[in-house]
Amino acid sequence: MDHFIKDEEFASNIIKKYLRSKDQNGWEFKEEYELVSGWARLDFLVKAPYKDGHILFGIEAKKELHSYTNWKDLAKHFEQMVAYQNRPDVTYPIFLGPVVEDKKITVYKNEVLPHLTNMQVFDRLAGRLNVGVMYMNYKDGIWSARFVLRDGTYYADHCGFQERRMKISITKNSNIKRVSQKIYISK
Repeated sequence: MDHFIKDEEFASNIIKKYLRSKDQNGWEFKEEYELVSGWARLDFLVKAPYKDGHILFGIEAKKELHSYTNWKDLAKHFEQMVAYQNRPDVTYPIFLGPVVEDKKITVYKNEVLPHLTNMQVFDRLAGRLNVGVMYMNYKDGIWSARFVLRDGTYYADHCGFQERRMKISITKNSNIKRVSQKIYISK
């Protein structure tokens, strides 16, 4: 059965509607943000208040995302997002979204890790390279979201940003370490 989000334009519109609802919280976003390195564009670059400044994160909109999106599609998305993360001007996490469950989709078990969905496995692996997942829900005419990074909540509407997830991975050769995400001080 097909997912109700049939194309990336529709996926982008859902994300855009959600981001516009965050204006009152001081969130700002740029669509089709061209990376400073000049070779690619993020669907959305988001600037959100955090502590005494703001943080940045990206969102890449894709169609037909759900808990059991097939591995081939997830691998393609992962490759694209890791390519962004390898750019020197990307020092923030990027989230794949919107993951919206469609009641018409037949749920099946992940053969390798039956207690996890494909999207949960994706998040656990991709999060090591600062790639997360944007889960969305629609209720009573309002979109809500939860951003997940390394199997934990980075941001959710009901609890805000989670300090313990405000770390990004820095890789140099084979050495990986986590450092605090940069907070830009507002002037």
